[in-house]
Amino acid sequence: MKTKKRSSSPAAASTRLIYILVVPQWGHVNPLAAVAAKLASQHAATVVFYSSSTFQEAILNAGVEYRPYAGFASKQDEQTFLSGIGSKSCIKSMLAFAHFSHTVLPQLLVDIRSEQPDLVLFDSASVHARHLMRITRKSLPFTKWVKVWVTFVTRPGVYPGEEEADLITITHQPSSLVAILLCLALLFLMQIHFSLRHWVR
Repeated sequence: MKTKKRSSSPAAASTRLIYILVVPQWGHVNPLAAVAAKLASQHAATVVFYSSSTFQEAILNAGVEYRPYAGFASKQDEQTFLSGIGSKSCIKSMLAFAHFSHTVLPQLLVDIRSEQPDLVLFDSASVHARHLMRITRKSLPFTKWVKVWVTFVTRPGVYPGEEEADLITITHQPSSLVAILLCLALLFLMQIHFSLRHWVR
């Protein structure tokens, strides 16, 4: 597909298209919704915020476009994902991220190639966005990618608490580290799979 060169003139600034790709969790959606609202109201950008139906009202209240992740619109899909990433099992958590990426990437590829956004904002947990960036960055050279870190201050006795401390201990066990490496290998293979599949088209 031919890519069109993006203009940097002031006149074109009002037509900037921005995608926001974060996982559907309040801790990820809330901060980016505030950023989206500023981009739309103060910079006249068209912001498309991908998420699930739970967050539709909050996103629309920010004054931006809500767009559901394809194949991830039902409450059941959302609950399955959340229970997976919330698991104390590292391998279940990472497999949940892998499954989410595998589910939403096909439609995201169609959207980004069709609309060619000027900017994509994603956070450190957005595995699907990183795959999307690697697949499309050569064919869409004028799309800029910005990763943000959604975090908060930690304080002993407040966070991490007892439950989180147990999880941190689990992640440092040798068996869990092996599981993490296996999941990372799976994500790498998924990236190769998607890259080859869409390169030959």
